[in-house]
Amino acid sequence: MGIGEAFASALSAIAANPLRAHLAAASAGWPVLIEPAGVGLAVGFSALVGVFFSFDPARRAATLDPIAALRREWPRRWQGGRDGA
Repeated sequence: MGIGEAFASALSAIAANPLRAHLAAASAGWPVLIEPAGVGLAVGFSALVGVFFSFDPARRAATLDPIAALRREWPRRWQGGRDGA
């Protein structure tokens, strides 16, 4: 399974859980209320966390010299180092 397939599978499982819970509660006769403000708050918070935790690595990567970064990365990745095969 490729990375894209795994990501799509995980995303569909995450999206299906609230729907499953909603259908189970509705079939049991329990009142279900999903507030649009709650959904917006969850999406906004998730986006804020993503931006916050990706800003510093992106800023540090922007200051690197691409040739020097590849020169430092090459021996580990392609010669069986810590991250390599």
